[in-house]
Parts: sequence; C-alpha cells; structure tokens
Amino acid sequence: MIRVQVFRRDELLGDLTTEDTECFLGKDAGSLLTLTGWRVGRRQLQISVVNGGVFIKDGGGSPHCV
Repeated sequence: MIRVQVFRRDELLGDLTTEDTECFLGKDAGSLLTLTGWRVGRRQLQISVVNGGVFIKDGGGSPHCV
C-alpha cells in the first residue's frame, strides 16, 4: 500500500492511497495524483515498495527544473 499526502505549508490538501506496490505522479491520467504545469512530465515520479523498502524514481520532466 502507498499513501501520498499533499501539503501546502501546514494545510493538508489531499490524502491519496493505493493498494498497489507501485504508482506514479504526473500529467498522465492514470497517475495516483495528477499534476499540472509545463515542467511536469507524464510520469514525473515513480514510487515503489519492494521488500519493505520505498524507492522513488524521477521520471523526468522539463530539463530546466531545479
């Protein structure tokens, strides 16, 4: 299970959960959390749970992101 919480400062804006062991965030409609913006890729961030460990992979977006 993966849980993603989105905050702005101390305010909780979203709380999303999936029973899958892998998900992604980005512009793609299949994202657990759909992101907008010209610097965001289709699958900007991949989150995986393997053998109890959490792995985060940058899927890319604009090469000008800081």
